[in-house]
Amino acid sequence: MYGPADPKFGSPDKTAPCPPCRERLNRDLFHRHHSTRWYHDRLNAENKFVVDCEMCKVTHTTVPAERGRICIFTSSTLHNIYMDPRVRPDIHIDVESICGGRILDLYRAWKAAYGDDQGKVHIILVTGLNDVKKVEPEGFASVLNLWNYELFEQNPGNTLRVCKLLRPPMLCWFPGNGPIPSPDYVNYMDRVNAINVLIDKYNDERGHGKVLGFACDGCRVRRGRIEHKFPDWREVGNGPAACLHLSNQKRYKMYTKLEKFIRYRVIPEIL
Repeated sequence: MYGPADPKFGSPDKTAPCPPCRERLNRDLFHRHHSTRWYHDRLNAENKFVVDCEMCKVTHTTVPAERGRICIFTSSTLHNIYMDPRVRPDIHIDVESICGGRILDLYRAWKAAYGDDQGKVHIILVTGLNDVKKVEPEGFASVLNLWNYELFEQNPGNTLRVCKLLRPPMLCWFPGNGPIPSPDYVNYMDRVNAINVLIDKYNDERGHGKVLGFACDGCRVRRGRIEHKFPDWREVGNGPAACLHLSNQKRYKMYTKLEKFIRYRVIPEIL
């Protein structure tokens, strides 16, 4: 596990109201929230335009590149990945992550933090697991389409790409895993797969082609059947039905794939 998060990037725990959300939304929300933009805006308000970057691990300007800002919006799936010392991209990436956040929460965070920007922004969305139990796939898609519409209205050069969801043991149970973990276990595999189909459709219709997805992370194929690789999941000690997050080592591998996708697919398309 990583050490304690730095409070200057937002809300490191749930014991007090989240400062970015209190300032942006005038609401007291109790969650963990990391916001690169919130910290950079606070620096800029003090006429400071250079930052010791938590992502890049170097000092650079807070002024975005001419191609526009590149931002990862995520829930706990990649929350605090910047704290891994191996994370040091040579292209700056903003991160907006809300633990427990649904797509609507991240949309509201974008609108509050980036909604008045005149410059371009390119978003990669890695979220959705917190929506699975609460909304139908069409509800997820409706927020996604609203976000895309408002993003394009703000600047026709803006883009939004969506990564397909993980299929964690807490929500999805493969026949290759063996018997379900408990009589009251609910298998949301069909719903997660349906959301992933809608994500593929969304990306294709916006001309993004095949966007990186994570539906097979934490899984393996054995004897011709897909199953979960339980040691890859953080909560495996509490039983398979508790497994929602990949281990930090596997989350780092997720991040490296995402960084390569940004470098070799996103950036060439937006230049």
